[in-house]
Amino acid sequence: MRAPIIYSGDCVHNSKLVRISLPKFLQLLRYILDAQPLKISEYFELYNAIVLRLAKRSTKPVIRSYYSSRARLVRALDGSIFFLRPKTPDINIVTAERYELSNWFKPLAKGVVVDVGAYIGFYTVRACKSADLVIAVEPLPHNFAALKMNVELNCRNYENVELVNKAIGASKTRLPIYIPVEYHLYDYSAASLKQRVEKCLKYMVDVEPLDDILHELGVDRVDLLKVDIEGYVQEALPGMINT
Repeated sequence: MRAPIIYSGDCVHNSKLVRISLPKFLQLLRYILDAQPLKISEYFELYNAIVLRLAKRSTKPVIRSYYSSRARLVRALDGSIFFLRPKTPDINIVTAERYELSNWFKPLAKGVVVDVGAYIGFYTVRACKSADLVIAVEPLPHNFAALKMNVELNCRNYENVELVNKAIGASKTRLPIYIPVEYHLYDYSAASLKQRVEKCLKYMVDVEPLDDILHELGVDRVDLLKVDIEGYVQEALPGMINT
């Protein structure tokens, strides 16, 4: 069995806000270029949001990334279509990690691919077009619903995708998952089994070792393993030794 490749996007969540700088301004403009709204009118909403932020908050701390005010469909540069939820950082995820996607993930997304911490399917919908089987694991119900929709939008052969609404851990149990809240906006992308910020929402989710999940699905090999579980990798490792 070929050794799986692990990509971990874990990082310490920084709840502090930053001031606008030239790189930040260029990042905001990148959203318009990288995520193309399917309706022409939505370009104006993106543009207005950026202008208002620069005009009203240029000397004050601002939210670290753009949050859409309403649900939308966007098309990424590679043709993938994503449903984005309002008041979430979904659009940031869709336009982020382009280097990792192009240079690490896509070339290796063959055979059996396991996407742990799938969020809304940024990696899953790319893998389903080249892999024999994709297993996407996402514990938060809010994210799982968007993940399912994005898989339906992008994966014609839905039979090669298995969606698992669980978190991974060392043993089978139920644990709270914490969603950071900033300015009444929900950072679903930073949801973690560790409480790392004071202001957050809490949900109970099912937790199961990854080894057990794959055994239940009849999967005996993994060709590519991507893990992004917001600081919980060390706690989950005992449950994925065989993987």
